[in-house]
Amino acid sequence: MLLNIQAIFLGRQLELRQNQTGESQYMLPNKVDIDSLRAQINGLSLCSRLSQHDYGDDFYNHLTSLMKFKLVKYNNIDEIKLNKKNYLGLEQYAFENTQLIEGEIPNDIDWDIIDDAKDILEKKIKDLLKKEGDNELLNPIVKFTISSYENWLIYNQLHPNSNSNPWIQTNTILWKGYIFLATDDKDLADNYQKKIYTKAEDDIKSNIGIITKSEKKNAFSGFLIDNRQKFQSLVFEYLKREARGKYNAKGLKSISSFLYDNQIYLSENNIRNKVTIPLKRAGLIGSTTTGFYFINNIDDLLYSYNHHKEKLKGIQRTLDMYKAKAKLLGYNLEPFEENEMTPPF
Repeated sequence: MLLNIQAIFLGRQLELRQNQTGESQYMLPNKVDIDSLRAQINGLSLCSRLSQHDYGDDFYNHLTSLMKFKLVKYNNIDEIKLNKKNYLGLEQYAFENTQLIEGEIPNDIDWDIIDDAKDILEKKIKDLLKKEGDNELLNPIVKFTISSYENWLIYNQLHPNSNSNPWIQTNTILWKGYIFLATDDKDLADNYQKKIYTKAEDDIKSNIGIITKSEKKNAFSGFLIDNRQKFQSLVFEYLKREARGKYNAKGLKSISSFLYDNQIYLSENNIRNKVTIPLKRAGLIGSTTTGFYFINNIDDLLYSYNHHKEKLKGIQRTLDMYKAKAKLLGYNLEPFEENEMTPPF
């Protein structure tokens, strides 16, 4: 739980409403059905495997979603270092500045539902960990997982069903069957994964590591966060300065040259996967067939929107062809789609 978060929200929401209307207005809190939350949480299970490939991209996308709140205001985050202090600072900044992204006054928060949901989740996680016995090493992981869920639920009450909720991705990790911890405490991390700091390159040794736990008894997985958020920040600033609008889009070669001039050596494939795709999925930049650009106006936005909409139509045509092929093979894909497991978060 963020420090003094209730006081922050109560004061901030009152200020926002007074600024917009000239007087204080009472607004009914966003209603979240605790029974639905309970049903979702009770359906939670821990996965049988323990693989970074399951959760790594989700956590990196969570970090990009947090960083987005500062980038839209400051363009760049100088000397971004993702230690625990700065990570918590990004969380706090996101909560205090939701209007930068959402463009609307946040709803009130029902703290009773928040507390009830946390209690339900804590009980469920402890039930899932019964075979671990009295293992104190699990306490920081359980605490962080519940705190992350709480942050998701708070944001969801402030802005229901927003795709910009930065904790959607961490809830995805939870729903995939992992509880998790982000920490830069090297001694604590060594209790779970002794090599993530000792084997790390010098330029990331101050970064946070993510530790995960699944169903397997006394087994943990984890890795140290790399510097891709710093690269994203630099490239976003570069595109805002040099590629304002769709007609000034910069290709991967140009972006690669810019990073090289800043002593950052990434392949074009790594730039695409670690920098431009996350920035695009966060809604921070647009793209064309020729490259990437800063969205300068509504025309730039619509251009990128239509570009991706056409790509989506192509994907849908492929899916329709597969459905037709499945029928020829005597198989109906419709029930498969209806029963497909998707995170309720």
